[in-house]
Amino acid sequence: MPETGAACSPAAPRWSSRWPIPPSARASPTTPASWSGEEDRLYGEWVDLALALGITRRHVPDGPAAFRDYFTAMVNDRLECNDTVRLLIDLDHRPLPPPPRWPFPVSAWSGVALPPTVLLRKVGIGSLPPVLRERCGLRWTAADERRFRHFARAMRLADTVMIDRLRTSPIAARAMRTSRPGP
Repeated sequence: MPETGAACSPAAPRWSSRWPIPPSARASPTTPASWSGEEDRLYGEWVDLALALGITRRHVPDGPAAFRDYFTAMVNDRLECNDTVRLLIDLDHRPLPPPPRWPFPVSAWSGVALPPTVLLRKVGIGSLPPVLRERCGLRWTAADERRFRHFARAMRLADTVMIDRLRTSPIAARAMRTSRPGP
């Protein structure tokens, strides 16, 4: 296990860039070991994002198989439920504060923000490998798993009709474009 404060270790940014591989794009929503035939495309997207985040090419696993090995080792041997993770889990239980100049009472914001907060929390937990859920004490039931799989299926269906420019936020798309090696 890494020492306390491992969230700031050089491996942490590489780990965080694993998340662009959306559960909706995987055959199984929780592990890259079961990627479908889109493995090369997904790996390419992961590399683009890793480079956009400033991770040097020498720190990027060389190919999908190496990424799977890296992912498995990171999950099994390195990731821990430390103070930073516990803080994020705690913050995840609360809706974000209202935006600046919110014209209505804060209670109205809570009514607006709570449903997406709950959905994002469940999707985030569902996207984790089961061993990490258990390690961090995140409750996950069979009903949660069914709802998550239905949500992932709906996202896969929505993705089939989504136009390309709406798939990525403008900021992320620009970062990924600028991180790619020139022609």
